[in-house]
Amino acid sequence: MPRPGAWGIHYIQNPALPDGTGVLVSTDFEGEWVANIPADPARTPQRTTEIIHTMIGLPDIEIELLGETTFEYGQTVTDRFREGPVLLGLGAAIRRGCLETGA
Repeated sequence: MPRPGAWGIHYIQNPALPDGTGVLVSTDFEGEWVANIPADPARTPQRTTEIIHTMIGLPDIEIELLGETTFEYGQTVTDRFREGPVLLGLGAAIRRGCLETGA
């Protein structure tokens, strides 16, 4: 487990994890991390906690789940970097209806 106050994105490979991988991401809140694991609608909070224990290698540490959500990751190549006053920066953007439709 990263030391308190540490930050970063930790890509974890472990055959005991779903799909063999996971990502642990620090947040702006001390002691709070985001665990990215493959979605499973049937997974219980207890199973999620077990997976996080496997990710960090500390089976006895107390974990409090603060919430969960599902994200769909993808990629798109743009044909333009500017549309009026809007500039696509840093090579990435959150996909929103207005960007996809041009409205």
